[in-house]
Amino acid sequence: MGAMYIRGGIPIGIRKTVDQVGAKYVFPKGVSNFVVWYNHSGTIALRVYFTEEDFTAGTNYALIPATVGTPGNPLEIPAELGEFWAAADTTGSVEFTAIAMIRRG
Repeated sequence: MGAMYIRGGIPIGIRKTVDQVGAKYVFPKGVSNFVVWYNHSGTIALRVYFTEEDFTAGTNYALIPATVGTPGNPLEIPAELGEFWAAADTTGSVEFTAIAMIRRG
């Protein structure tokens, strides 16, 4: 998470559990300039979608692998997001954390 500290902004965290059906998540208080996702599942990968169209179609997603001996398998990206969609890659549920640096002003 070191890169987040140089990005600036207000950190906002979301910690949820999602199944294969998936769900939409909204960052309160604005749009991010940098986001980190952690997959806390030991067996199931997490799919992160950036548009509702991709979520509905099940395409164009970032796949965050299941945790195998590392804390959370982070995916760190500079992204201007106000919302995202997430789903488990296979049957079952995935616990994840998303931390966004929200732009000031």
